[in-house]
Amino acid sequence: MTSLHKRLERLDQASSAGVWTGDFLRIIEKNPGVRAAELAVAIGWETNKLKLNVLKLIPDIRYSRM
Repeated sequence: MTSLHKRLERLDQASSAGVWTGDFLRIIEKNPGVRAAELAVAIGWETNKLKLNVLKLIPDIRYSRM
């Protein structure tokens, strides 16, 4: 298993919401350029919670605002 797969598996296992990483990556892939607020509504999550989880998927990217 690659280090990326291992990392995603760890995030899923640590989540109280269950497995989510694959779903998030597919949603982002299918909706390029769509704002986080719109994606959050589509999946029934709060915008800030979605943003925090997306940042867990891409920790090397730093955003100046959320």
